[in-house]
Amino acid sequence: MFLDMPRKLRLAPMLLSMFLPGTVLVQEETLPPDQAAGWAVAYLAPAPLAAWGLAGGQLGRDVAHHRAQALCLARSGGVACRLALEVRSQCLAVAQAPLPGDSEQRVVYAAVGSGRRRAAAEAEAVEICHARVLSRSFCRVAESICAGG
Repeated sequence: MFLDMPRKLRLAPMLLSMFLPGTVLVQEETLPPDQAAGWAVAYLAPAPLAAWGLAGGQLGRDVAHHRAQALCLARSGGVACRLALEVRSQCLAVAQAPLPGDSEQRVVYAAVGSGRRRAAAEAEAVEICHARVLSRSFCRVAESICAGG
């Protein structure tokens, strides 16, 4: 599975260990069937970077955190990301408001929403984003993911 990932994402754990001394690379592990609820975790890079990391599925909490942080770090080019939200047995979505007329795809603001269903998480993320930016037409969902199987 690791080799099926794009090269950029395969490098993410290496980048994470370079920028965060003492970081232990965590192998992907799924939860036992009796704990299959799983976690969903979101990390965001500071604006104006349009970088985020979402991890979910049947993952343990630590693995989900490491994966989401590594994805965000890889997308941000090594800029530190912050934990935005973690949930168990729910969905997460990232919505972003791009800088108008920016050719580098930077953002004014990014928000994370949660919900029991993907559509609810996406709606909440867009709503939070709209509350922070002047134009309601700017916010759009970048990605969503759900915990569990």
